[in-house]
Amino acid sequence: MSSSKFRLFKSVVYSAACVLLAAATMPAGIAAGVDPAQRFEAAPEIEGGATLNLPRSLAAKDQSVIVVARLAADPITVVQAKQGRRLSAGEKQQIRASLQGQQAAVRPNIQALGASVLFEFQNSLNGIKVSIARDKLAALAQLPGVVEVLPVAVHEHEDSISLIGAPAVWDASGGAFHGEGIKVGVIDTGIDYTHA
Repeated sequence: MSSSKFRLFKSVVYSAACVLLAAATMPAGIAAGVDPAQRFEAAPEIEGGATLNLPRSLAAKDQSVIVVARLAADPITVVQAKQGRRLSAGEKQQIRASLQGQQAAVRPNIQALGASVLFEFQNSLNGIKVSIARDKLAALAQLPGVVEVLPVAVHEHEDSISLIGAPAVWDASGGAFHGEGIKVGVIDTGIDYTHA
């Protein structure tokens, strides 16, 4: 077999192996044809057309909550994507000023509900982040100009100790080792600025 035929044969075999490996590792949900959108529950519609996109547990409590009231106009990044080109700094500033004007018109209505305005977004989202009583969320969603109320999620890192098998190692040692008598040294020779 010539070297070019061998290379062709080898590439066909590797390609077939890659396809088989990809098919074997495909998640069962994708292989079964399950639509990922079915994992989500439709948010309830509020009169006035705005969506109150919150978990029921969040909307039922009497305490304050931090949410984002999304407004109707497209943010800067969406306008840029629709135009299919990079916007100039002046164009971005013009869009930002327009969005800030829309937000300024809604802000007094939000504050009238007893909410505190925490932040305003114009780049990737046209919205206002507010702290508001949970029983006022439906009223917030009904304000003119508000199209959706979104929760602000606080993400925390999961404890990875069990994932790396640390408890099994601790159990295997009989719980005798807690770090007593162990010397730890750090050798630091400084920063080598020539490393790229």
